[in-house]
Amino acid sequence: MKFSHILTIVFLCFSFPVFANAADNISLNFTEAKTQKVLNIIANFSGKGLVLPDSNLGVTSVYFKKVPWREALKGIAISENLNITITENLIVVSKGQSKTIKFTSKERQNKK
Repeated sequence: MKFSHILTIVFLCFSFPVFANAADNISLNFTEAKTQKVLNIIANFSGKGLVLPDSNLGVTSVYFKKVPWREALKGIAISENLNITITENLIVVSKGQSKTIKFTSKERQNKK
C-alpha cells in the first residue's frame, strides 16, 4: 500500500467525528484504491451496513472534499457502473447497467 493511502486512512480515522458533525460531509482522497475499501469507508461514515457482490469491484480513484456521503456514493456508483440501494440500515451494492441509487421511503425521510 502506498504511503499516501496509509496517510489518508489514518487522517480519516481521526477525522470522522469532525465530519459527522458537518452535515454528513465526507472528505476522501484515494488513488487506485480498491473500490470495496472506499465503499466500506463511506458505509462506516454513514453508520450503515454494507452488502457487496461476490465479484471483484476493481479499483477507483476519488477526491472528495466535504461532500455529502450520499453524493460521494453516487459518484462512485456512476463511475464504476454500480447499482446502489440505500435502506434505513444498509447500503446494498450490485453490478449492473442502470447506474442508479435508490432510497427506501424511510431513508428518504431521514435524508431531509
